[in-house]
Amino acid sequence: SGLPFTLTYDSCSNNVVATAPCYPNGNPKGLGMHKRGIPGSQQGVTYFDAPKLGNEGFTNPGLDTIGNAGRNTAWGPGFFNSDMSLMKDVVFHEHYDVQLRMDAFNAFNHINYGNPNGSIDTGGQITSGPGPNGTSNPRQLQFTLHLAF
Repeated sequence: SGLPFTLTYDSCSNNVVATAPCYPNGNPKGLGMHKRGIPGSQQGVTYFDAPKLGNEGFTNPGLDTIGNAGRNTAWGPGFFNSDMSLMKDVVFHEHYDVQLRMDAFNAFNHINYGNPNGSIDTGGQITSGPGPNGTSNPRQLQFTLHLAF
């Protein structure tokens, strides 16, 4: 359920024109390169290992070729978010309605990592997600008291 990302080579600048993409040769589907259960609350998590991908049949595209892996052919870490709400309506003296409400955003406090960089040479390091520079939202609670008369 994650977002797609593109696998690339860092060392292609000498082989292709500067504006051309540099994809590896190989098929990223079905490799099992993705890590499951990434440990929580740390920056710089590695999503795939560069040496393992080299052993799985990925090769450098070579001089004046862009590779056949294609754009957005690998998938990043999954995204999971669940919001919950509880509320209770109470009537006082037939004229006053009170609603007590609690909202929980990211109720299970699940860590959602960003996409890794797609470099076959250096490995897929995740630089966004939990932490001071990350984009993952922690659990947030909101309490509301609503009085209608």
